[in-house]
Amino acid sequence: MTRRVVLDTDFGHGERFMAEWHALPPQGVLHYLAVTPRVPSADTIVDTNGAQLRALWPLDVPGFHRILLDDGRVTLDLLVGALDAVLPQVAARVDAFHVDASFPASQARGLAKLAVLGATLHARAPDEALAWALTAAGFVCKAIEGTGDIGAVYQSRRPQPASPPEPVRRAIVIGAGVAGSAASHRFCASGWDVTLIERHAAPAQEASGNVAGIFMPLLSKDDNIPTRLSRAAYTFALREWRRLGGVGRVFDGASCGVLQLARDADHATVQQDVVAAWNYPEEYVRWLDAGAAGELLGGATPHGGW
Repeated sequence: MTRRVVLDTDFGHGERFMAEWHALPPQGVLHYLAVTPRVPSADTIVDTNGAQLRALWPLDVPGFHRILLDDGRVTLDLLVGALDAVLPQVAARVDAFHVDASFPASQARGLAKLAVLGATLHARAPDEALAWALTAAGFVCKAIEGTGDIGAVYQSRRPQPASPPEPVRRAIVIGAGVAGSAASHRFCASGWDVTLIERHAAPAQEASGNVAGIFMPLLSKDDNIPTRLSRAAYTFALREWRRLGGVGRVFDGASCGVLQLARDADHATVQQDVVAAWNYPEEYVRWLDAGAAGELLGGATPHGGW
């Protein structure tokens, strides 16, 4: 199985991503990382593979969004934010780069740190400063005839250590509850050989026994680590459930939303401040005053909620 990792410094409307997807061989696996200042509208993206991408398109909220396509053969990571903030957070071994014309020369070494030996790079209409910076970082650049673009290959001048042997990717997971089953699923998706051990005859036999559970993200004014983690997990889970057939269709549940009431007037003010500070789309969170919350709930709500 051939795995290809691509980093695009500007997702745009997804044209280059779609081209990479269409070029993927039958036994190939594509992991495409794309930087974007914000999530573009689903109506503007290029989707020439049966509307798979639009069906799983994320809400415009901050953070990294992982989208699994083509039965898991294709992974698109949308990295939302400013390039200089996003690039240092990427941990990958990249086979190919798509670099837009506005890419700053100061970030060229950041690309070199991610490149495998022999990685290719296509820079669209770069200025002279970027071409020099790429060369200094170890890329051998060549003008592409008939265009203002350059192509490059990463050839580090440092001595390269011998390639380590392929790791044995085997894992034993103990317990087939929610956590164990989810961990096994993600290990398998990454190509691991997994043995799941459960002492009972069926999964999830020691769960809480609650008839239902509530799934919702955390919200905070400072967008702290728990908030960012829960948002990424929440939005990824919603996409995965949709990809698998949908809540209330292939498994029990309802995508009905959650109303979290303010405890008192001070808490109501905090909730309003958080919603106002981040300007989230209403599909993600919205503030409801006492009247609107009461109408939704069918009862009195003195302070409203979100």
